[in-house]
Amino acid sequence: MIRLFNNTRIVFFKLPKKNKIIFYDYIPTKIVYQIIGSKNYSYIFNYKKRDIYLIFILLIFFDLKAINILFNENLITSYTYLYIKYINPKVVITSTDNNLNFYKLKKHLKNIKFAAIQGGSRHEINDLFGNPDLINRNDSKKIFSADIIYTFNAEIGKLYKKYIDTNTISIGNFKNNLTVINNEYIKNSVMYISQFRKSFLNKKNYYSYGKKVSTMKKWFEVENKLLPILSKYCEEHKLSLTICGSASNEEEKKIEKQLFKQMIKNSNWMYWNNKKHFLDVYKFANKFEIIVCIWSTLGYELFSKFKKVVFFRQNIKNRKDRNFGWPAKFDEKGSFYTSKININEVSRILNFARQTKQNEWNNSINFIKKKIMIHDRKNKILKESIKNLYD
Repeated sequence: MIRLFNNTRIVFFKLPKKNKIIFYDYIPTKIVYQIIGSKNYSYIFNYKKRDIYLIFILLIFFDLKAINILFNENLITSYTYLYIKYINPKVVITSTDNNLNFYKLKKHLKNIKFAAIQGGSRHEINDLFGNPDLINRNDSKKIFSADIIYTFNAEIGKLYKKYIDTNTISIGNFKNNLTVINNEYIKNSVMYISQFRKSFLNKKNYYSYGKKVSTMKKWFEVENKLLPILSKYCEEHKLSLTICGSASNEEEKKIEKQLFKQMIKNSNWMYWNNKKHFLDVYKFANKFEIIVCIWSTLGYELFSKFKKVVFFRQNIKNRKDRNFGWPAKFDEKGSFYTSKININEVSRILNFARQTKQNEWNNSINFIKKKIMIHDRKNKILKESIKNLYD
């Protein structure tokens, strides 16, 4: 066994364990057990312990179909084809639903079920539905297929079916479905979900698949305008403000916190970023009366559980996927969302959230949230459907 880099190793004399269920990529053990109710499964690609089995690379050159896949597609698909062929599982599952390599496998292994679980909000910009390898092909459904894709909602499901030969079932976000609906909160508390990404620093322009989308100044225009207005509103109305950070390590946390200090001139706010477990952020967010976000998946997840979430969307020219609820079509602005950032609009949105009683809020958003993200408590729909795939 040779270690290449990080957690990737070349395995010489071992073969992977056979199972009827294979996960294409790593999903936390607790979630896997919730989904299948068993510990009898294995991974093809596990970023915590990625083993590359040399035997399957060598076998490519002794298998005509694998050679054909290698030259017409790529090495990863060829390797994975032989891996799955050896294991011969009943079902292969991924939560990296925007990985096109996964959707190339079904046509080569028709006797095996392939299921994808939507793992995050999908967009056109730098995401699945802007990928030219998918959307610019007239024969995309001949190339990309799966038995089932579990989606956040039926509207996004229509887009998957437009380009991929598949069926879809709406389940919401499978991680969010593990958490309880909790409308007990600290009164007069506001949480803002940070949009910080270290990879965006020191860049002049934002690109998607090689094409310029906007300047970075324009990309972060909403956050830069919103935070000073939001902090002033909270100060004037005696609301506590907490920034929920998105940095992934201690060095990034320092940078992120400093950036918010530059945006928010007063000191009447707190910074939180203590995610030791994937459920921690959900538990923390439950404590707040109002959640403020721009385009966070977490915002949609909390919204699905009737939390008072308000949205201040980006306004990028010719980019509809920045609209609230995309790909569902809604008015340009509503009682709890807008793409115009000024004192009057921010006050209008926050006043509505604060002054609306919980039962009135639930009634006002119920129809809309079903088009955004459903909430399937304990993943009942997902578990039953996957069970039918491998039983």
